[in-house]
Amino acid sequence: MKKIVFTLALAAGLSVSAHAQKKVLLNEDFSSVEVNYEAHYAPLSLPGWQINSSIENPENPMKWCVYASGTTTNVNNVAYIDRLYSAGITKFSGELYTPLLDLDDSYQLSYQWEASPVGLDSSHPYDFQVKVVEDGTDIADAAVIWDFTDPEMLLESGVAPNAQGQLWSGWQFHTSKIDLTPWKGKKVRVAFLYKANTDRANCIMLDNVKVEQFDAATTPLAQFSQNSWNFGDVYIGSKMYSQVLTLTNTGTNGLSITSVDVPDGFGVQSDRDLSAISLKKNEEAKIQIYYAPQLTSAAQGNIVFHGNFPDVSIAVSATKKQVPAGGLFEGFESDAFPPAGWTASKWRTTAAGIEGDRAAIPNAYYQEPNYLQSPRIDGTAGPVTIEFSYADLYGGEQEGGADTSVRLKFSSDGGATWSVVDTYDYNDPYNEIIRKSYTRSANSDNCYWRFDWSLDYYDSETGAEAGQFYLDAVVLNNVYGANGAPSQANAVSPADGATGIFNRGVTLQWEPAQFASGYKLYAGTDAAATNLVNGKDLGNALSYELPALDYNTTYYWKVEPYNSKGTPGNIAVWRFTTIADPTVSTLPWRESFDNAVPPAGWNMTSDGTSYWAKNEISPYDGAASAMANPRSEGNTTILETPDVLLPADTPAFLTFYWGDGVAVSLLKPDTGVAENTTNGSDGISDLSFEIYDNGTWTQLALLSDKNNPYWIRERIDLAPYAGKRVAFRWVYKYYDYMNARGACIDNLTVELQADEKLSFNIDGWDAGKMNYNDVFTTSETISVINDGATDAEIASVTFANPNFSTSLRPGDIIASGKALTFTVTADAADAGKNLDDNLTITTKAGSTASFPVKAQVLAKDVRFFGFEDGKNGDLSVKDLTFIDADNKPAISLAFVDYPHRGDKIAFMVINYTLTDWPNPYPRTGKQCLVTFGPY
Repeated sequence: MKKIVFTLALAAGLSVSAHAQKKVLLNEDFSSVEVNYEAHYAPLSLPGWQINSSIENPENPMKWCVYASGTTTNVNNVAYIDRLYSAGITKFSGELYTPLLDLDDSYQLSYQWEASPVGLDSSHPYDFQVKVVEDGTDIADAAVIWDFTDPEMLLESGVAPNAQGQLWSGWQFHTSKIDLTPWKGKKVRVAFLYKANTDRANCIMLDNVKVEQFDAATTPLAQFSQNSWNFGDVYIGSKMYSQVLTLTNTGTNGLSITSVDVPDGFGVQSDRDLSAISLKKNEEAKIQIYYAPQLTSAAQGNIVFHGNFPDVSIAVSATKKQVPAGGLFEGFESDAFPPAGWTASKWRTTAAGIEGDRAAIPNAYYQEPNYLQSPRIDGTAGPVTIEFSYADLYGGEQEGGADTSVRLKFSSDGGATWSVVDTYDYNDPYNEIIRKSYTRSANSDNCYWRFDWSLDYYDSETGAEAGQFYLDAVVLNNVYGANGAPSQANAVSPADGATGIFNRGVTLQWEPAQFASGYKLYAGTDAAATNLVNGKDLGNALSYELPALDYNTTYYWKVEPYNSKGTPGNIAVWRFTTIADPTVSTLPWRESFDNAVPPAGWNMTSDGTSYWAKNEISPYDGAASAMANPRSEGNTTILETPDVLLPADTPAFLTFYWGDGVAVSLLKPDTGVAENTTNGSDGISDLSFEIYDNGTWTQLALLSDKNNPYWIRERIDLAPYAGKRVAFRWVYKYYDYMNARGACIDNLTVELQADEKLSFNIDGWDAGKMNYNDVFTTSETISVINDGATDAEIASVTFANPNFSTSLRPGDIIASGKALTFTVTADAADAGKNLDDNLTITTKAGSTASFPVKAQVLAKDVRFFGFEDGKNGDLSVKDLTFIDADNKPAISLAFVDYPHRGDKIAFMVINYTLTDWPNPYPRTGKQCLVTFGPY
């Protein structure tokens, strides 16, 4: 027996002591009221019951009444209230009070209710609530103890969300139970409250209202949907699961589990961690029990759950079976596929709950060879048998079932010819787990079983309806060579003879060898493959990562499978050659990703089909960027630079632009510098920037912020690594494939640090044509960026021409790695003059930077309207008069967004860079006038 502590969420049911005979204060099913079935309704006139309404003299059913539901032969009376559409009243309320109840002990209220699914609408078309009103008090002073839109109140009353996630199902009765113990010793009435809020209000049906003495739970109580499970026959070495069991807390809030006692060979798993579980009253958790027997495992026992509730248990049992001598059991649980000795075309493994955690399935590629073939079978040792489980899943509506089938075939001549043993198609059950067994006789030691998937029918217009075939728990006998040494292993990566292999992170991989219990690895630059790794025993591992290797060097390696019978003879030696030395030794070093991703000398690795690739759509700059593409198979991809030699005497900066999303969705910041606002992982995907130093990768920045829509400029101070050989990498990893959007990087630069390094976010400013005596100030964002190691203080700002001025002032600080925004103003005081100048910044340290500015001042008798001095969306322009002649709403353009969309307008100023409608490109500048036809 083993104890599992704080790992699983499990429990089981108990009962509590009860009164010998429960006292019932109220038990009303409304059947005593006579209702004319044709009339449907009758007054709710019962002793002690009271009715109130917010409207005067309401007719049925706009007040609580009795409704005869059901059929003429099976009438069921219920309390009822509904909005009467013919009355023309939208908002009203009705109250139904029980007789006065003397709660001299602990009592429980129970009632059945039914409502329209309209009640689930978040706009609350109507409400249904319950209050407990103490004798002598007003209902307005009583709290709502139950509401059919309150998730917690519903759950505590025993109404759980349905399979679609809705709080309850419309048009079916639900039973709610409420503990009245808080009112023990008081006289009360229970009030059922109905309120119509809109013309969509619908009915409430109420039945079987009961107030009964009960023993209120004082602790959490655990109850399982089943208290025993028999696994039946289970092969040693396999793993079988129970059905999903439901754990419900039928006691007070806060059920938690501290430990679970589990017989050897058995185990449990749940939909959440034990340490995090805290079940409210009537809340559920899902668990499964599994059995993974070994020779010495128990075959029966009790799984006992401990927590803040009385211990409970589930009885478990199974019958262990042993694989026959010379046979094998295959559950397809390994990461390697096909398994050792098997061959496959277009098959793979996937998560499944037949046996263990995975099963084999065909990929279902139309008309292509698609099979899974067993290891070689020796028929000379006697009849050969195959046993397996399968499930053929199909959810289509096609009357004849799926257009696909799987055939089990047998060959006794090494696969030269095949005979069909059985076919699994529309003639067999769908969506069930089925166990099959077949036997064949053949005087041959070269036999095979094979599963062939095929497409039997294809409609050129509608395509095919495919089923999904799951294969698992295969048992074979008389496997050829089962009592001998293992077979040879085959190299997977690097391929034998491969060249141009990146020198870091080289992982040797090989296919599993049949009958191997372990592997020894040899690797080196010598032909014997011994001077790097010499016979290292790796157990049953199928891969090994080598340390960083030398450039332009040939390496040899081999894998020696072994078992108790020995090793195979004549083990093959494989080889590969690393890339020529791509080390970066001269700075500055820049990579734009315009030519290829990965660039020459770089390395890209991927887990499955996620990968880094060249992206030519909306890069930050140039022709392309590097983009990480998430795919459903494999959630990690890495882009890695070659080595970089950093000088010892002068530190360096590394900069690059990145965005958390596809490039087309990213915006360029107006200032030229958007800051990294990452505050930990967002749980969807991360981009990690790391440095390689002295054999270790270290994260320097986490780049994960889906709320930041900009290309972000990341700057890393490499001073701590001066004089070292380093490398860099970007690791993209997603956790939520459905919401992962990928990531981009662009314009990588490694350069020596300077104290001050000033630049501007744009190349210059042109005020364009200006009317005489106009004054125009820049509307776009202009910034000066300091890429130096120290803050820069402005000493002077100068123009050669007095017609220009700026908001920059001496004493302004441009922080290291930051941007300082400013404006430039042009004064058209000189008619007919072309102004061409430079804004020159000089810092106290002596650095200078120049920003070109210009303007064309028109003659005094010329008037020009370029609309650059207005704002996006302006409906008026200085010196122009707009007249909306039709005075009608303008047509609304579909799929675009812009100011005053659909409003009454004459003309409007549009800046194409500031709207979701980029079509109106002006001939000059960024703004122009637009107008629309009437709607």
